[in-house]
Amino acid sequence: MTIASKDIPYVREERLHKELSNITYKRDRLRDQIRKEGRDDILLERMLALETNACYIHRELEVRTARRKAHQAYTQQKYGKKVRKNKDNRAKPRQNRV
Repeated sequence: MTIASKDIPYVREERLHKELSNITYKRDRLRDQIRKEGRDDILLERMLALETNACYIHRELEVRTARRKAHQAYTQQKYGKKVRKNKDNRAKPRQNRV
């Protein structure tokens, strides 16, 4: 199932990576088919559509990575210390006080 281009900004990042991998696989199979059978307009159109979707998804992943790095630099500058990536947000156990 492909992701519509208008929905790409709202999809989770894991799904984008999975979809990009799937599109790359389909593109490679289609390229092999074109080499084997010769140039066909229908196959070339499908190839163009797959490459266009792959470009949209790849660009969205680049934007998200850049945004994450910019946010990390901002928080590091604002708070003056290194921000941990995997912060433990679990509640700390209560200690018995007498």
